[in-house]
Amino acid sequence: MSRIREENVQQQKASNAFRLGLYLSALAEWEAVGPNNLHPEDNQPAAIELGVNVWRNEVKNNRAALKLTEKDICAAITMKCEAVRNSLAAIK
Repeated sequence: MSRIREENVQQQKASNAFRLGLYLSALAEWEAVGPNNLHPEDNQPAAIELGVNVWRNEVKNNRAALKLTEKDICAAITMKCEAVRNSLAAIK
């Protein structure tokens, strides 16, 4: 995640929309896989939870900057809306 974000920042492509999509996708995957199965080899739940909190903050901030509703986001992306809803609900 960090590497992809940094590459886009350096290339001046890291818009609010890009960051929203990047972190929302990561959260949706985390919700689908579950916190215990994301990186079981790491066995560092605190580090994973810290990363997830960063992702949540990024989604919240970029969503607010773009003034998007849940309906707007669901209409703009191809992942299942239920995954998006679950991720957005965890941020409130």
